[in-house]
Amino acid sequence: MKNKPAIVVIAYNRLAPLKRLISSIEKSFFEFKDIDLVISIDKSDQLGIIDFANQFNWINGNKRIIAQKEHLGLKQHVMFCASLSNEYGSVILLEDDIIVSPWFYNYAVEALQYYGKNEQIAGISLYNYEVAESCFYPFKAIDDGTDVYFMQVASSWGQLFTKQQWSSFEKWFSKNTEENFKTHLPNYLQQWGKHSWKRHFICYLISENKYFVFPRLSLSTNCEEEGINSKTKNVFHVPLQISFKEYLFCSINQSNALYDAWFEIKSLCLNNLNEALMQYDYEVDLYGTKDTQKSKHEFVLSTKLGNSPKLSFAAETFPLESNVILRIEGQDIGLYKLNSLDLIPAKLKLRNLLTKHQDKKQTLFIIYIIIENWNKTDFDHTINSIVNQNYPFIQLVFITTENLLDQVEKEISYLIYDTELLKFDEKLAWTQVLIQSIQSTKESVVSWLWIGSTYKLGFFNHIDNLLKFNPNILWLRGINEPTFSHQHSNQINVRTHRLIASEAYELLKKNRLNDNLELNFISSQCFSHIYISQTTNQLALFFCLIKSYQLHIVVANIGNLSIQSNVKKNDDKERIIKQFSDLQSKDNLVDAFFNWLSKSDFIQFKFAKWFYTTKKNYPAVLRFDEKNNSFFFSKY
Repeated sequence: MKNKPAIVVIAYNRLAPLKRLISSIEKSFFEFKDIDLVISIDKSDQLGIIDFANQFNWINGNKRIIAQKEHLGLKQHVMFCASLSNEYGSVILLEDDIIVSPWFYNYAVEALQYYGKNEQIAGISLYNYEVAESCFYPFKAIDDGTDVYFMQVASSWGQLFTKQQWSSFEKWFSKNTEENFKTHLPNYLQQWGKHSWKRHFICYLISENKYFVFPRLSLSTNCEEEGINSKTKNVFHVPLQISFKEYLFCSINQSNALYDAWFEIKSLCLNNLNEALMQYDYEVDLYGTKDTQKSKHEFVLSTKLGNSPKLSFAAETFPLESNVILRIEGQDIGLYKLNSLDLIPAKLKLRNLLTKHQDKKQTLFIIYIIIENWNKTDFDHTINSIVNQNYPFIQLVFITTENLLDQVEKEISYLIYDTELLKFDEKLAWTQVLIQSIQSTKESVVSWLWIGSTYKLGFFNHIDNLLKFNPNILWLRGINEPTFSHQHSNQINVRTHRLIASEAYELLKKNRLNDNLELNFISSQCFSHIYISQTTNQLALFFCLIKSYQLHIVVANIGNLSIQSNVKKNDDKERIIKQFSDLQSKDNLVDAFFNWLSKSDFIQFKFAKWFYTTKKNYPAVLRFDEKNNSFFFSKY
């Protein structure tokens, strides 16, 4: 094994981040002058990446450019680059949205020398976690007097593999299918989807009882670039080591800072630090994210609430395990027996935690993207409009035809969102596939669009706030017209936009109904009583919804529709008219007269306002207050 690991840069289609990473590498300290630098570039349509890689001058050793002839996708690309350890002995992997510390290579060499031959170490991280991926709470490994800690989580934001480490994983992976290890994964990992190499590696760590070694002061940071492989912003960006330091390493057997895949400290470490726990068979669940019903232990140490704890502690200090170690008295953390007891989440004194994620339970948006014909430009516009929302709780479901499955799968391979790929054909319309998928979800808000359509910047946070503070709202739509002006939105007459079921039915008969559900936001609970046989197209789905739920209008442009969106797709108008005939308006002659009168240009505004808010009993609309950057209810 070489003690001079090759630096392998994983690039795809982002030139600016690649330049930034290379610049940080060039400015780093290198004790040696014969260090191999490899830049592997996955195939894309982006120009300039290969030219830049070829042109910059690497003065510290050999430079090698690998331009992939086929698109690999992130998972396969990372695994290809890691397999270069077979050639170089050891490799440092850096994706293009990383920045490294000036001392990253010095740390890598020293950590490699200390841990490279330890069979219980499966990889060496340059990155130090400060936020737990399992729950988005802050994370800090307990102080054990050393510069490292160990965790059964794979590092993906700067990591080192030796030939032996990576070969051992590949051998295990070849013998274990997805179903073999899926049940061993924490819930947050199961949501990542099959495009994550890290998901597989973490299961390998769990099943083989191996660990990654992490530094306490980070040698790399994730810039969370606003691109197609970023889900969050400023959550996983951490401070870098700037000055030289001498590292104090230790073996796993000597450390009291061992953590599992849930970012929870191992019980054996707590036993060493608080002997009162040694007599109990327990697992640790201080973040409260584990499914304790599946536990094989007799007890659980948790922040969840139970009855008659054997031991209890406060939650005054951070990290939470320090309360147990220091034996701070309180009732926030308990050691409970796991029998038929149901533990419930507790409201903790989490003053040191990310309260914005604890108290402000953000809405989960499941976005369905319909792809009937492939267009790379349209696809990128749609994805970028979602990524640029800077909203972390999003799942993407792509519905496409069978002949486009491979193409779409390659394109979404670089997304770190939870993704799913579904297909539809002539026998099963996309609307039916959509409803079947939605009916299996809970406590989420769904929205869908065709590729080419885009969401307005920042609107996911607005919708989240609207739904959070108005739980009676289950269905929202905006005024998605090209001529819409936010500057004069408070003067816009929304008469043609807000609908009750009977009026929607009358507009359908007159071919004046806007039944397009794109860019609408609809609570998943609205779909629990919709029959699949009724919803063979979007028009049928629209009437199933408006028959049961109130449509609320947001007087704002939530997004822009593609040209494809305006093409009607076999709406089967006459069948729908017959199917929903019970919605036919029951207005008498007087109602019909007032209805006609209210729409006449010569009638005063006040009369129309009275008619539509009192006589028709329309719900209030939501208008935007630019001064306070919030929405308010308006009668008209």
